[in-house]
Amino acid sequence: METTYLAVSWSTSKGQSTYGYNICRLDDTSTDKRYRCNGGGYDMLGTVFGEWLQTNYQSRLIAHAASQHYGARMYEVNGTKRISLDGSCGIETMRSLAELIGLQVKVISDRKGRTLGFNVTDTIPQGWSTV
Repeated sequence: METTYLAVSWSTSKGQSTYGYNICRLDDTSTDKRYRCNGGGYDMLGTVFGEWLQTNYQSRLIAHAASQHYGARMYEVNGTKRISLDGSCGIETMRSLAELIGLQVKVISDRKGRTLGFNVTDTIPQGWSTV
């Protein structure tokens, strides 16, 4: 079982057209890829986690018909099926989709309850079928 640590960080935009907007970042420490969103008024943590999930586990999401779940939509591009996740519908929805495809998600928080990151464990051994 492989575990990935996803670090969460927050900051405030200093950009000309986005000055003062919140920025939520999720860094995948195993691939050094960063997922980010800005603004507010929606679940930003769910959005970045959903982006990470749809980028890294597309085939599993399709195999498990995740499109039948809230926050997921299936579409086709040049005859290839794809799943798009709307993480703004909530981090708990994204976590339940992750569990559906064989991932165990543990939230890492500080003493004040702020999310610092996630430990994501793949419970399906490498090489096994995900269907």
